[in-house]
Amino acid sequence: MLRVRTASLWTMVGRLWLVVAVALSAAGAIPVPRADAATAQVDLGVTVVSESFEGAFPPAGWTATGHWGQSSCAHSAGSFSAWAEGAGGLACSSVYHGSESGLLKYGPFDLGDATAATLSFDLQLWSAQGDTFEWLASADGVNFFGQTLGETFPPVWGAHTLDLAAVPGLGDLRGDASVWIAFRWQTDGFAEAFDGAYVDNVVVTKTIAPAAQLFLPVVRKPCPAPGGLFHSTLALDAASSGYATAPDSETLDLADADGEDFTLETFFYVADLSNTTTDTLFQKSGTYWMYVLFSASAADRFIYRLWITAVDYVYLDYDVSLTVGWHHVAFVFDNEYTDSQDRMAIYLDGSLVKSATNVEWTPGLRNTAAAATLGGSFTGRLEETRVSDSVRYGSGTYPVPAAPFAVDANTRALWHFDEAAGAVSLADASGNGNSLTGVNGAHTETCSSP
Repeated sequence: MLRVRTASLWTMVGRLWLVVAVALSAAGAIPVPRADAATAQVDLGVTVVSESFEGAFPPAGWTATGHWGQSSCAHSAGSFSAWAEGAGGLACSSVYHGSESGLLKYGPFDLGDATAATLSFDLQLWSAQGDTFEWLASADGVNFFGQTLGETFPPVWGAHTLDLAAVPGLGDLRGDASVWIAFRWQTDGFAEAFDGAYVDNVVVTKTIAPAAQLFLPVVRKPCPAPGGLFHSTLALDAASSGYATAPDSETLDLADADGEDFTLETFFYVADLSNTTTDTLFQKSGTYWMYVLFSASAADRFIYRLWITAVDYVYLDYDVSLTVGWHHVAFVFDNEYTDSQDRMAIYLDGSLVKSATNVEWTPGLRNTAAAATLGGSFTGRLEETRVSDSVRYGSGTYPVPAAPFAVDANTRALWHFDEAAGAVSLADASGNGNSLTGVNGAHTETCSSP
């Protein structure tokens, strides 16, 4: 199932300045002269609240009026959500109450040190004319301002945001030590639609400016290698937000005309099962973003996102419990899969695991001038990463590549990562000049079998 997002999730990030020093005595370290120490910017984000309504209701810090309550009737993830009729004595799929007003509120929380802050959440809404759902913010817990949805059908889960630095009718809440968010459900005297509003996966994040510099060593560690294909890899570290980037080019503008397809594929290494970060594989801001939501207690989740406008996008997701070791993943876009449908598909370790065709871009995908990046908040390694302008995988199964990719007429970019250990300038073997530069510690690393 494809999911549609109706507002931008992008959040500005703060900066933590790290002066990278040398640890000559560290086991496995590659000596770097002290004169080479460099200053790098690293994003620093803070989660203020993350609530999926799986426990007691209302959760700590929340208050509810009207009929807001916990419900298992519909949920974006997990087993429960907050339903505007959850405490109203109604069965699932019942017609909601008329002449109702309810507020689900969280706060106060502190944005006094924030350089940016965002509310994001998932919403399923089925409402009639005259009834409204609002997502709001307040500086006093009484007077709320924000955004509104009215008559809505069909009821599908979508992701929404509110920029707390630019709240409609209220303004900038950064610098305020007491802030509230809320969801308001209000109906007129006519009950004429089912369900109403379900809210799930509520997250408030902020970014903050650091108070001081920190000194971290550059440490090179051996990496596992199951075979000759993985002799040299791109090493990434979430702690330093390492990534590799290539400037925008025509060959990295993918599927932006009728009939143009793409395949983005890579091998990635899962180092352990304790990771809980959001790990980017591919990203071109405003066009595509493929990443993994790792979990230590539940299934990991692949997200394959394509933008429709500057703020709207669709995404395909797939849940799987990844194991320690190397995995191959491919994200495929088939433009004009049929005369009226495009196709998004995720392939993993030899099998098609998720696809959808209920979307159509005409003439092609949205293009931006953003750089292309590999990695970001990623702890692990990448190997044999290829960008193609064709559908490389189309059936239900495929043989996992066992040798380095060869350049052909459909290769837009190809990175073998075969440079010497410690390299940050990474050549594009396709001949299209899409060389990568390692940022925030991203570098090549020679592997040896464990």
